[in-house]
Parts: sequence; C-alpha cells; structure tokens
Amino acid sequence: MVAETDTLANQIIWTTRQEELQEIDRLARSRLDLTGEEFLRDLDAGRWDDVIDDPGYEDVLYLALLADVVRS
Repeated sequence: MVAETDTLANQIIWTTRQEELQEIDRLARSRLDLTGEEFLRDLDAGRWDDVIDDPGYEDVLYLALLADVVRS
C-alpha cells in the first residue's frame, strides 16, 4: 500500500516581501491588536525582550520568528 501524501503540504510556496509584511500585519492585528509596523518597531526597540520567552507571550515569539524570515 502506498501512503497518500498531501501535495500542497509538500510544496514550496514562494512569497514576496510585500506578502510577508502583509501577513505580519494581519497576524499582529489579530493576535496583539497592533499593526505589523507597530510590532516591528516595538520589536526593534526591545519592547518584547523581557517577555519573548514567556509562554504567555507565544504570539510575540511567533511573530518575532516570522519577522526574522521577512528580514533575511
């Protein structure tokens, strides 16, 4: 028996920097009630440094990791 694979899950989906920034904006608005621009500015200013590893702030960590991808 051959196992079925989810073809979409096994594909690379390329995104533009603009699409990635739009996704950060969407997620920041829904999870933190901030715009993506506000989140990135606060991240750069160190606002999240003290809580980024706190399990209660998992949304901040998720967005920070996504920001690293966008900026690379």
